[in-house]
Amino acid sequence: MMMSFADIDRAVEDVFWAKEHGLRRIAPAGASPATASFYFDSGLDPIWAACVETGLAISQHGGGIDPNGPRGSGDIRATAPGFGAFMMLSTENAFFSNRSLWMLIVGGVFDRFRTCGRRG
Repeated sequence: MMMSFADIDRAVEDVFWAKEHGLRRIAPAGASPATASFYFDSGLDPIWAACVETGLAISQHGGGIDPNGPRGSGDIRATAPGFGAFMMLSTENAFFSNRSLWMLIVGGVFDRFRTCGRRG
């Protein structure tokens, strides 16, 4: 299930809805300055808390090509942005597909929401 960070309360409701309807994971939208700059933004903590409470996994797509993005070879747009745009995406995909995980790790989200292995 894809959810948005634009409305945090709605996103939390979506997490619980997904669990109630038998889904096992959610896919958050990419973080952006219009919503949250980074996944470790504390404003997103209610969403991560809901994921922990429901046991839902977080899944994210590695990237995509903007159909209105840069012109590629042959001045092709729409669904085929051309060789140049394709190669740019191909070389950046490994970085951006891991970036969200790095944000969660180094931003302390997993530490804030650790549910196992905690010593009291």
